[in-house]
Amino acid sequence: MLISILNSISHKRALIFTLCFLALVGVLLSFQGFDVCDEGLALTVYQQVFNCPSCIEFNFYRWFAAVTGGLWYLIFPNGGIWSFRILTVIGFLVSGYFVFKIFKGYLKPYQIAIGVILSAFISDFGYLVFYHNHLTIVLYVLIVFFLHKGIVNKRLVNLFFAGFLTVFCILSRLPNITLLALMVTFFYPYFNEKDTKEKKQLVFNFFRLYVLGLVIGILCFLIVAFLLNHQDSLLNSLYSTIGHGTASDGNHNVWSLLRVYFKSYGIVLISGVKYILIVIVFIVIKGFIKNKYLNYVINFTFLFVFLRFFKGQDIFELYFFILLGNTLLLVNKNISLSLKLLSVLALIVALVLPFGSDGALHNMGYVSIWLAMPLTIASLSDFDLSVLKRLSFKGLKIEVDKITISVLFFITLIAYVSSKVYKISNEAYFDYGSRFEKTYSINSPLTNNIYTTERRSIIINNLLENMSDYVKPDDYLLAYDKIPMIHFLSQTKPYMNTPWVWVYSGEMFEEKLKKAEKEIDVLPIVVQQRFETIVTFSEPLDDYMSENGIDNNLHSNARSKAMNDFLNRNDYQIVWSNDYFVIYETNKK
Repeated sequence: MLISILNSISHKRALIFTLCFLALVGVLLSFQGFDVCDEGLALTVYQQVFNCPSCIEFNFYRWFAAVTGGLWYLIFPNGGIWSFRILTVIGFLVSGYFVFKIFKGYLKPYQIAIGVILSAFISDFGYLVFYHNHLTIVLYVLIVFFLHKGIVNKRLVNLFFAGFLTVFCILSRLPNITLLALMVTFFYPYFNEKDTKEKKQLVFNFFRLYVLGLVIGILCFLIVAFLLNHQDSLLNSLYSTIGHGTASDGNHNVWSLLRVYFKSYGIVLISGVKYILIVIVFIVIKGFIKNKYLNYVINFTFLFVFLRFFKGQDIFELYFFILLGNTLLLVNKNISLSLKLLSVLALIVALVLPFGSDGALHNMGYVSIWLAMPLTIASLSDFDLSVLKRLSFKGLKIEVDKITISVLFFITLIAYVSSKVYKISNEAYFDYGSRFEKTYSINSPLTNNIYTTERRSIIINNLLENMSDYVKPDDYLLAYDKIPMIHFLSQTKPYMNTPWVWVYSGEMFEEKLKKAEKEIDVLPIVVQQRFETIVTFSEPLDDYMSENGIDNNLHSNARSKAMNDFLNRNDYQIVWSNDYFVIYETNKK
């Protein structure tokens, strides 16, 4: 009954419902949550990209994202945090629309709708402000749209647009260079065409137009960069990025990234084994129990089992389903070659895009599945039972019918969605706690319409109130070391080429600090935190600036020493402090 209703939904209705749902929920979630780290970094970059490029040049490895956000900031200079969350909603609407365009005629409309909605709300925290990951989604969806249309329909101009957009996708986030792996799909004619000469010519033309798009895209980028006078900042950013990737104590060390990447897939494998074991138990029990009411009890019991299954970081479980669903689709002989091409494109994006993030799937998984998710829903909801027709259990034959598999699919889906609704209602990004408790505001015009918890608002408001006596807009500020949002709210210039100095390794931090001292005529006001702000606001830490603590992702003895030395050699003194922050001013004039 349910399946027949879902199958009757038209493409147009599914599209309208999906876009309206994304917009409504996105706007509702946009009012709550206040993060001083990632959101603060992105917003400060947008604020300064045209005003003081050298102040945020370290972040130019996301140049196109910076310019895109900077343009939005120019259009809505007083929109603040909320306007950038609305931009995220717009980005999701554009992405969702083109996902529907890509899969029209290949997947059932309800399958596309479920896939897009799950992709949009896979994050436990709802929506952040628009930043490089959201722009990445829009761009790779467009790239795949043009690639697939161009390859299948032999429209070579589409390959040009795909190459052109790839340049700006890479410029939005440098690790997106892995998307060049999509070029392997140019060999599609070898599976589809019979004439050998035509195969070679098509493949050659695909590469030729794609590379031409890359070249024109690079030329356009260079022209715009020179017009904006960004060339020096871009070169300095490239140098810093290389140093950041090779520093042994950096949080983006290449070998560390590789370890995290492969460790992520180890967790995916373990999650898959767990799910398969649960499914076997479910099928076996359903095979024995024929009573209608007992079957209802079993269904509800396993609903709670799957709720428990999705309790942790469910991106790993989701990736198992993505790999399983798309593998089943690729080996299915009844699936068209053009749909299999879409599956290959989606899998390449899902597999390569997370590399380059310090959290791999944990950080980038939710960005990478917008194409793979609808295919997964389609594959698993229309699962071919031929491989599971009969299971043998202690000499007994257990029939596996379509109803059992459908019930399993919907129980899993309902459990996942229920888990996600609960998590989103109890968390905003780096701002944990029930959304019912996030009713307190930050005293800044750039935080209008934004609400957080009482404790967080008190801590930040106390700092902003006292900072106003020492810094004004366009002053230099050194915010140490995980509070970039303070720059955005005070409209101050970062002193060390980035508003989030925690990203520097100890050695690079000292190098950048001395470089700033040499190149900038004035010494900045220093705001130094005394507690952790990543993920949650901790209690005050007496040893936050220790030079003899335990080196880890949050704390660097070398970074603390370089900061303490800077304060000492420049004769800084405390002019205000509380349990959470210290404000320093130099005696040098």
